[in-house]
Amino acid sequence: AQARPDLVHAIVTVEPAAPPIRGVDTTNVQVLDRGGLRYGISNYPIEYEPPISEPTDLNVVLEEQAQGENLVPCYRQVEPARQLANLTHIPVLFLNGEGSYHRIFDHCLADWLNQAGVQTEYIRMEEVGLSGNGHMMMLEENSKEIADYIIGWLNDLG
Repeated sequence: AQARPDLVHAIVTVEPAAPPIRGVDTTNVQVLDRGGLRYGISNYPIEYEPPISEPTDLNVVLEEQAQGENLVPCYRQVEPARQLANLTHIPVLFLNGEGSYHRIFDHCLADWLNQAGVQTEYIRMEEVGLSGNGHMMMLEENSKEIADYIIGWLNDLG
């Protein structure tokens, strides 16, 4: 999408690699001092506006408090946030399973995308009536219903 944004109509992501900047200890629900996606949404260089040459060019801060129980606090860019200019016109559907180990940190990546100007709709699957799913939703008993939800979202885009 970054290289050819004019050819991408939408992005659907089902529990992608995350979280931004630093990794997470999922057992103890805490942010680590290592790991994570160094460029916010990738470990590889990605185009921000204004441009960056190194991940350390991203001016980030860790939230003082998590957004809810059993969630980790998120890294955010200090405002004004750099924008992912090639992605700002591409809508993103971001799905998160109720029973997944990603539950504690996926909201951080969705927040990062939105702050960087990417229209990201973060969906906790149980909130749309699709409960009990783990990380590998395509293998779940309700995988057809999940696929139907995704197709419906894409169809609604036109």
